[in-house]
Amino acid sequence: MRIKHYVRSLPLLVLLPVAVSSPAFAQDEATATESQKKGLTAKQLHSLGVEEVIVSARKKDETIQDIPLAVTPFFEGQMERRGFTGMEDIAAATPGFTYEGFITAGTNGNAVIRGLAQQFTTSRIQNVAMFIDGVYMQRQSMLNMGLLDMERVEVVKGPQNALYGRNAFAGAVNNITKRPSAEPTAYISNVIGADNRLDLKGSYAGPFMGSDTLLIKATAGLTRFDGHTKNNHPAANIDTSGPSTRGNVGGYDDKTAALAITWDPTDTLSFHVGAYHTEIERENGSGYLLSGVNAARFGLRSFEDNDLNCGLVVAPDIGNPTQAYEGFSAFCGELPAQASDVAERDVDGMVIDPRGIGAVAETDLLTFALDWEISDTLVMHYLMGYTDHNSISTAGSGAEDPTVGQMIQVNTNAAPLGCERVIVNQDGPPDCVNPTPGADSSTVSVNTTSSRPVSFLESFSHEFRFEWDLGEKIDMAFGAYYSKVKDEQWNTIFLSPLCNAENIDNCKVAYGDDISPIVSDRGPTDMTFVVAYDQGLRQHGTPNEHTRFEDDVFAFFVALNYNLTDTVKTSLEMRYTEETATIERITDAFAIRDGDIISYNIVTDRVFTFGDIGNCPEGTTADPGTARICDGIIDAEDERTFYYFTPRAIVEWSYAEGRMLYASAAKGVKAGGFNNASTASEQTYDAATNWTYEIGSKNVFFDGMLTLNSAVYLVEWDGLQGGQSPAHASLSASDITANIGEASSLGIEVESSLKLGNVFSIDMGFTYNDASYGDDVKYSPAVASFRCDQTDVCPDDGAVGGNQLARTSKVQANIGFNAHKALDNGWLLSGRIDANYQSKQFITPLNLAWVPDRTVWNASINALDSNDRWEFNIHAKNMFNEDAAANAFHIGVFNQYLVGKLAGPTYGLSTKYNFF
Repeated sequence: MRIKHYVRSLPLLVLLPVAVSSPAFAQDEATATESQKKGLTAKQLHSLGVEEVIVSARKKDETIQDIPLAVTPFFEGQMERRGFTGMEDIAAATPGFTYEGFITAGTNGNAVIRGLAQQFTTSRIQNVAMFIDGVYMQRQSMLNMGLLDMERVEVVKGPQNALYGRNAFAGAVNNITKRPSAEPTAYISNVIGADNRLDLKGSYAGPFMGSDTLLIKATAGLTRFDGHTKNNHPAANIDTSGPSTRGNVGGYDDKTAALAITWDPTDTLSFHVGAYHTEIERENGSGYLLSGVNAARFGLRSFEDNDLNCGLVVAPDIGNPTQAYEGFSAFCGELPAQASDVAERDVDGMVIDPRGIGAVAETDLLTFALDWEISDTLVMHYLMGYTDHNSISTAGSGAEDPTVGQMIQVNTNAAPLGCERVIVNQDGPPDCVNPTPGADSSTVSVNTTSSRPVSFLESFSHEFRFEWDLGEKIDMAFGAYYSKVKDEQWNTIFLSPLCNAENIDNCKVAYGDDISPIVSDRGPTDMTFVVAYDQGLRQHGTPNEHTRFEDDVFAFFVALNYNLTDTVKTSLEMRYTEETATIERITDAFAIRDGDIISYNIVTDRVFTFGDIGNCPEGTTADPGTARICDGIIDAEDERTFYYFTPRAIVEWSYAEGRMLYASAAKGVKAGGFNNASTASEQTYDAATNWTYEIGSKNVFFDGMLTLNSAVYLVEWDGLQGGQSPAHASLSASDITANIGEASSLGIEVESSLKLGNVFSIDMGFTYNDASYGDDVKYSPAVASFRCDQTDVCPDDGAVGGNQLARTSKVQANIGFNAHKALDNGWLLSGRIDANYQSKQFITPLNLAWVPDRTVWNASINALDSNDRWEFNIHAKNMFNEDAAANAFHIGVFNQYLVGKLAGPTYGLSTKYNFF
């Protein structure tokens, strides 16, 4: 740990004006002077964003400049004008916050605040807590459901466990939907753009049946897009059944509907019901795959081919341990924009199997809120939340080049595995229809894909909160929270016939059909080819690592605010949480149920060569010539209870008009849990904790012409949860989660806005974040996957102390130039051009490979008519076509890098008509 270095650096950093602000406030509040406001209607002012910026980051309404927290909000009009469609846009405009959906388009999304990156991308619990209307959205596939009907989105930085509860470890993102209004409002809007972009949206809000106390709002919308990057697969435009990546890469088809009802029977009592439904179907992101020596060891490619460029090792063939080969185990340096820059491909550019899909998910959210002003000094709030969510992804072919596929051993009509066809059974091995006697084995190329994880989640939550005003100097809030989460997941692999120009009919067979697509009757000699790769055949289409989780969470919380003087305020927030977690392990990594035993023919299976693996009965052995896999489930069911205490203390000093300093210390907790692992020591992991110390300031100068806010922080992270190679490898085994040591993060964030006369303004944001691993951290895949003990590119034992945290950027910056002009005819014109910069990110803790830094330029032009009826907007994102790798994650079992690219340029023209 470099804490001494950090402590020495703090005095220099504190000399800067410190705090965090909102680019929404900075760019919009600075756009209109008092002279511009004259003659503008309320709706025009709202469109400009000229209003007091209110946030609810502390579960109460406060102005952005008065809250002693690092909060960045975005508002509806602002997001519409800039063409925001999801969390990628929010993150790009927020210093200290990054979000990547990866090639899975969000199924394994990763949100990072202040460098506290998720170290294991498929973990079911995130480092950043996502909320919609105060209800926690747990899964990665729930992080980016779109922005339809959002009144604002607030990014709250630093641990928020004291107020928000479980897993707001690095921060929280609040999505706040619009509530019904007493004044009727209604609109329809559409967006048309390049690559078949089409958005349709409509909304009505106002009194129900003329009632003064009953208000209603209904909103519905759909958005469709063919994608931003050309797919050079020869079958890119084929009509594949089911969800697919047809046409370009990166398209989507999302639908959202929202209904809200508010009833105010008295001046002191209010009820609110909200329903929110989304369906997302998002294609694979643009990307490619690079593989190394481990993929060759598993027989998925030849040893002669080398996509990687460093870490040359000698590795045994798994199917024949007496045979050893040379091959690269790592990629060192900057990952290129195109796979063809480092590896020979039949087709340059992006080549994605059209049968794959990035993410398919459906979410229902129901909320019920009650607000009761019991007296002048006591208010009660109650919030119930219910969520129902499911998601799946097939993420495209697992081959380096999907038109060539991967080598898999087959039998041509060979008994016992030669079959007329194979029928997949979800609860057991496949059925072989009409087995026929034999012939010799050979190899054939197929495509493999993986759906991980398939998830189903249902949760209930209840929160009671009381706000009590105890006088001029003191007030408090207190309450209780309870939630129950039922969460089920599994992984699935599919082996499918090759889809290319020579086998175009294969491209019409979707992954995962009931009739196994591993059977092809279109072989070179018109014979039926059946995969004889036992592990793949048995696991094809079968849920492996099938697991059910249940979490029961109960918490008490209290927040005290005390004014020491007229200018000095203190806050103390505390939360005590008891979380009981249970697990039911249904199948292991080999898709074997508790108590089951499967024999493999070692002649045709490369993975297992002899003997037994797993919990085989004592006194028994495998038959000659076979390998036995006995179930790896040691404990089919388990339960643990965790206890957390998460305080936060804040002192703030308003030392002058419009200027405030604050200091805070807060503890963050991310829950521990279970793995579906076949080794006892790998079955559980403990909670991660962090202490974040922050000093900040918020400043307005020159009668509001200049806003300058910034923050400096130090994070000490213990019990870091990271990915670790499992003890037993499988085609579909996932890495397990483990506590791998400590980390720290030191950073500074600065945001500012400047008015330049009556028309122009500039807003700026900058963050420097030094997030590094502690000296005790050893990266287990260093030996199991990278084989560092055989090379000089990484430490033999995988020690990564001092290395930059994976998937974090040291520097982020953004700048926006704005212009607003009210014309004599009453029309209001506004325009913006901005640039967002992000420095390079390392792919693994070894810091060998990285995605490069990038700068993305965007622009928008908006026109609003004088009658508040018509609004037109043109926006362009990545308009200069920055072409680079944007993200990647490493699959240790096969030495594979799954690399995702930046979205290509997108353009849109929106039209909005207001009926009132």
